[in-house]
Parts: sequence; structure tokens; C-alpha cells
Amino acid sequence: MGFNHDDQDGSRHLKRNRLTVLIAVVLLILCEAVSRGDGYYIAEVQWTVEAPVTQYTSYQDVSLITITIPQETEEVFWTFRAFASDEKCTVRKVKVYLQRGRYPVISPNNETFPDHFHLHQRQAQEYVVPSSNTSVEATLPYPMPGKWYAGAIMKEYSSDEIRQRGLTKDCTYSLSVITVTKVLEDVWDLSMEKSHKIHLNHDRERIYKYRAPDFTVFYDIQISGCETTEGNTTQAISPCPFSFMVSDEVVPSNTSVTINCSITNKTCIYPVTSPPIVEPTYIKFIRNPALPLVKALSFNLHFLTYECDKPTLLVDMGKKNTTDGIVRYSPYRQERPTKKAHCVTSNSLGRYKIAPFDFSGVFVIHNYGELPIPENQILLSSQWSFSTSFNLDDVEDIGGTLKINLGVLEDRAHLREGYKIWLCLMKGRVPYKDTLLECPDAALMTVNTTSEESSFAKLYIPYPEAGQWYLSLQTACYNISDPHKPLVCDHAPLVEFMVSLSPCVEEGCGRFGKCKEYISGVHIFSSCECYAGWQGYGCTDGSHANSDTKELAMTLLLTLSNLFFIPGILLALRRRYFVEALVYFFNMFFSTFYHACDSSKIYILCIMKYDTLSYADFMGSIMSFWMTLMAMSRLHPQLRSLLHMFGVLSISVMMDFDRHGLWESVVPIGGGVLILLISWAKVWCQRRTCFPSKWRYIKFLLPGFLLAVTGLVIFSFFETQENYMYTHSVWHMVMSLSIIFLLPPRRLKAKVHSTRKWCQVWRLVCTLKSFLSQGILILTLRIIDSGHA
Repeated sequence: MGFNHDDQDGSRHLKRNRLTVLIAVVLLILCEAVSRGDGYYIAEVQWTVEAPVTQYTSYQDVSLITITIPQETEEVFWTFRAFASDEKCTVRKVKVYLQRGRYPVISPNNETFPDHFHLHQRQAQEYVVPSSNTSVEATLPYPMPGKWYAGAIMKEYSSDEIRQRGLTKDCTYSLSVITVTKVLEDVWDLSMEKSHKIHLNHDRERIYKYRAPDFTVFYDIQISGCETTEGNTTQAISPCPFSFMVSDEVVPSNTSVTINCSITNKTCIYPVTSPPIVEPTYIKFIRNPALPLVKALSFNLHFLTYECDKPTLLVDMGKKNTTDGIVRYSPYRQERPTKKAHCVTSNSLGRYKIAPFDFSGVFVIHNYGELPIPENQILLSSQWSFSTSFNLDDVEDIGGTLKINLGVLEDRAHLREGYKIWLCLMKGRVPYKDTLLECPDAALMTVNTTSEESSFAKLYIPYPEAGQWYLSLQTACYNISDPHKPLVCDHAPLVEFMVSLSPCVEEGCGRFGKCKEYISGVHIFSSCECYAGWQGYGCTDGSHANSDTKELAMTLLLTLSNLFFIPGILLALRRRYFVEALVYFFNMFFSTFYHACDSSKIYILCIMKYDTLSYADFMGSIMSFWMTLMAMSRLHPQLRSLLHMFGVLSISVMMDFDRHGLWESVVPIGGGVLILLISWAKVWCQRRTCFPSKWRYIKFLLPGFLLAVTGLVIFSFFETQENYMYTHSVWHMVMSLSIIFLLPPRRLKAKVHSTRKWCQVWRLVCTLKSFLSQGILILTLRIIDSGHA
């Protein structure tokens, strides 16, 4: 049984990683125990499977890893380790991009993105890890909880040589990640639907968390009834000697908003706008250090929430009038409940699948029709904002591109007033008032009726976060003659918006790319495969693009250079090497159309499947070597015919196994050269003289050999991505021209001499047979005559 050194190295790496984690966990617990006696923490450790890392050319080369950070994480420790498959491999720099909730949207080579792309990413992190099997440690305080995605790549190498497989060491690179999270355990839950009595006894601080109800646009935190207790004595106190910190989604830190209630004699109130809906909000109460520890502090906590109204369709604009696609909402119900904000909301947008592939669909308002209308049209009043939501799945959706269209449908020729529309799209929050108009850390769109161009807008979000998204619309009117002068709107403008999801950029990548779907581990995503030197998420970065002239020249060079086979084909026909001529023509034909299908994506001609053309091209190239070597060998015709068929069968199997491998080319060529030398050596021994003649060595074999070696050296060592069109065309020319020098002459004289010799022998045999027959006949007659006598 063999021993795998890679497995041994992998086991060593794993043991080292585990030891590193154990030390980190022990130090973490000890430090927390010494520095803070009142904190309760737990440590969670995660190991990721070693992920392969490759050189970056486009997003399809990104290796994705999922890391889960639990709730109430106060700090996360990452240990990155990159290593190669062999110690002799060149040390590369692995770049790791970390992003919460979505695949990292990266631009390693500073590629530009298409227009109208929203690229804001929260808590994005970048690290560089050398592949020398050394650990790179990083710390991130107060990370957002949930799924984090790590994208690992290697920057483009300084050399872009195209190495023949097998000539150099095949090195593979991998990355592993160890995650240690410090989780705050002592966090209490609160409900926003009732009041709470908070006690701060000997605890100097205490942390609570709560979640806002769906479509809560803002709420007030109200503190009242502050009391201190010492023994059995309770005394009201004002102002209340404490402060509190509010933090969305992450536990409070020094950068969180702090409200000091000890500076006001009134009820301590703090308003919060657009709170997170699904994720929790944390509130941390801190006693004033001046308050003696013997005194317990208590106070009342109350939440006053404001939610969007959920209206019904107007009776006079009900189902019978919704067939036009316009959904008409009443501003408020007749009996408007209390604590309702100046906004209305519809039910969540329904999803309509428009194509049978991943990352596709439109999100629509229910219009009571048989088929949904993708363009959601609403009458938008300036008295209230409109909000709705939709959900993105963490498997089926985050690998695509989210697109938002916004337009105002008004005939400007008859407008007396202008309209301006705001659309704010937030993940996990309902935009409202200032957060709607300013849209911080979110996607903002605006349109107006001043011109045709400004009345429509679009926005793309690549690899959007999974979860609930909230979309809000607000309108305002202005004087057309003076756009800076606001007006009270006479009527509600007709606004349409469209929310859709598609692979790449609207299922395409422009003229210079093709949209494809890729899998990295368990992650599925769409990405553009760019060509002709174009780059970027949508193949719109032409800073390194090839001109159409260069693309055409590349195609013509790589295809027309195969015409140099024609002299060799004609020479083989003239010398009656018909099988060889057929193989050369086969090679020329499929090499021409293979490069016509492969060299350029702009000027492209594929007469059959690409894989078939590729297979036939490599098969024809190796068969041309084999047939030429067999023709040069001094073999019996039946043996040569056997070797021809043996070459076809064996080379076809090897090309199907790995047409790009080194041994798949070396074995047939080396075997053919060996057969050639053995056959020549046999003739040398029989004739006791040099074979072929010195004159043929100097005039034909040496030039042909130099051409063939030159082609092999160029093909194996000098081809790069930049000079491929030139070097590979030279390879075509020198290899095809070498046939003219290497193909042996026609052996007519030997065949005629052999035929005449056999004919003379046959005539001799026939003459002897005739004489013998005549002699036997005469002898028989004489015997008969003597018997009668």
C-alpha cells in the first residue's frame, strides 16, 4: 500500500490549526476572567473545509466559503492559513474578501462596474495570506451576526506563460479558515408590546434585546418612574442617574448612540427611526458611577411604536378597475387607529417566475388578475409614503442581480405642477421620512417630470443580501416654472416601479461576454465570462480590450496558417502516400475550424460542437506526427498498415483521456521515433553503410528536424496569452513545412525491380513446368508403345 505525503501534510496542518485554536480559546477565557468579573461569555469555534484557490481572471475563479457568526457576538477572531500542494511550489499571495450576508462584490484589478450599480457593502473586510503555510490572524470587534461569505483568490501572476501540462510542477493552493467568536451570554429579552420594570442592583450595566414589529417605521423609548432603593427605603429620584446605549443588530460598543438620562428632569425619551425588523436591537443600561452601590436603581421602560397603515382597496376603485394594472389605495381607513404613521403599506410583493433558470423572477403587487403585471403602478399621494416588501432566498437568489426600475407616468405637456419621486430600498428596515429621503447605507433613486430622461431611473444591486427587503416611495410637488418652489399637490401622480431578479446583468453580459452559472462548493452564482480583453462584472470595462482589427487578425492568423499543410498534402499525393495525405488534410481541416471557433468570440464560426473540434484538432496533430514517422520507417507494407491502425486506436484513447497532457503527446511521438530508429538500424546492419545517405541527412532530414524541434520548443516554452496568436501560428507553419523535408521519396524503382524479379521467377517456373509436362507426356507415350510391341 502506497503512502500519500499530501495526506500526512494535511494531517499536520489540521493538528497545528487545532492547537492554535485551543490556545486562542484558553487565552480568551483567561483574559476575560481577569479583566471583567461581571461579564458572561462563551466561545464558539468553527473550522472550514480547505477550499481550493486559483488565479483570478474573472468572478468564476472566486472560491466561496461560508462562516456563521452567532447573535450577541462581541468579537470574532479569524485565523487564515494558505498552503500549496508541495513545498517547492512558488509562494503566492491569497487575497480573502469577507462580506456579511452576500457574496463579496470585488474588483481585484480595479475593473469598472456597469452604470447604475449600487456597490455599498457593510463591514467588508480584506486580508492577504501568503501560501507559505503560515497563519494570518485578524480580529473584528462587534461584527454583524449571520452568514458571512469569504471569497478567496490569487492575484494574477507576473508571468502569463502557457505551460504544457507535465513540463512543470502542478501546484494547487488551498485556504482554511478558523473562526473563534466571543459571544456575550447574559442578554435579556424584552417585548415592545408592554412596559417593563428595569432593576440595576449591584450590576453597573445590563444588556437587553428586543425586536420591532413588522412595518414599524419608528418608535420612542420612554424612561419614567425612576427610583432608588436602600434597604427597605424606596425614594423617587429625578433626574435618573443612569444612561443607556442603543445599537442595531450588534451589541452596544463605544461607538453606539448614548443617551444620558441624568441631565434631564423630564421623562427620558429617545426616538428611533427605521429600526431593524427581523434582527434585534440592543439596549444597554449603565448606572451612574456616582450612585452608591448600596442603592438599587429601578425605572420603567416603555416603547411607543408607530407602524404603517394597512389600507384596503377603495370600494369605488375595487376589483373591477384593477385590470389596467393600477393599484389604487385609500390614504387611510375611515376609522384610523392610533399610533399610525403617515404611510401605507401593501402586502409583500408576490414572486412570479419568468424563466426556468436560477436567479430569475419579478416581484409584483397582487392586481386580482389572472396574470401578474410586472410594472407595479400606484397612485402616490404626497400626504403619505407607500411601503412594501419582498423576500430574497439565501440559496436561489443571492447569486443573481437585483434590478429596480422607477418611473413617473405623467403627460408633461398638460402638467401644471411638477413631481419628484423618491424610492428608498433597505434591507431589514422600513424607510420613513428622513431615512426615506436621505436613504443612508441603502439604495436611493429619484425621478422627476422636468424631462423625459429624468422621469425614469434604474438601479442594480449585484449579489444582494438574503432576507426581507423594504421599499418605500414618497412624492413632492413643485412649480414647473420654479422647480425650487414647493407646492401642495393637486392630485396623486401615477408611479410605476419594477423589482426583478436576473443572472448577471439582465441575463446578459453585453456584446463581449456570456452569462454563465457557476458552483463553488455549495454556493451557486452567476457571472459573466468576458472575452476580447473586456473585464468587469458586466464585461463593460474596455481598458484592456482588443480592437476588432486585432480580433480579426487573430482569427485569420490562427486559421489561415493551417494552409501551409497544402504543400505537404500535394507532395504526399505525388509520392503516392495517400493515407498520409488524408491525415494531413484531416489535421488542416479541423485545426482551421477549431481556431475559427476558439480564437475570437467576435469573429466566430463553429461548424460543430466545440469539444468535437478540439478533439479532432489534437487527434489530427498527433496522428500527423505518427503517420510521418511511419512513412519514414523502413517497414514491410503489412506491418506499416498494422502500425497505422494501432496508432489510430491508441492515440484516440489517449486524446479522450487527456488531450492537453504531456505524456499523451510524448508517448506516440517517442514511440514513432523509436520504431523509426530500429528500422533504420536494421538497414544499416544489412547494407553495412549509412542509411539514409549523408546527402539526404544534410539536405532534407536536418532541416525537417530543426523545423519540428523549433515548433515543439515554441509550443512548449514560449507561448503566452499575449503572443499566442503569433507563436501558435508559427507552430502551425513550421510543423506543416517540416513534412516537405521529412516525407521520404516514392519507392517506385524498388517496387518495379521486385515485380520484375518475381515475374522472371514465375516465367522460369512456367517454362520448367511446360518442359516437365512435355517430358512426362513423351515418356508415357513411349511406355505405351513399348507395351503394344
